[in-house]
Amino acid sequence: MTQDILERIMINAICNLDVNPLNNLSESFMYSNLTKGEIIDEFTFVFNSYKSQGVLKLTYERSICKHCYSDAEIFSFFDFISGSFITRYIIHFQFNKKCTVRLCDSSSLPLGKERAIF
Repeated sequence: MTQDILERIMINAICNLDVNPLNNLSESFMYSNLTKGEIIDEFTFVFNSYKSQGVLKLTYERSICKHCYSDAEIFSFFDFISGSFITRYIIHFQFNKKCTVRLCDSSSLPLGKERAIF
């Protein structure tokens, strides 16, 4: 697996709120200390939560982290309809069959600047 493949799979799943693309993840990798099955379970819960709030599809923009993961690939996700900021994920291929796929919980964004680089 490469960074490009990991991004393609994760962004497709997150933007469409659909876990089916996650079936293409490698069984032999760990995703932020979760197995493939565990990360699918986690995203099933997350996607169902968004859908229950009326969010049906997302768009994304690349972001930059100047805190915990300054060398990682960060993506901000927005409601496709309203453009409202929804969440930010770290999607980063590391080495030795490890990947970071986790919610970015940085709270350093100024109010009203959801799309700002943080």
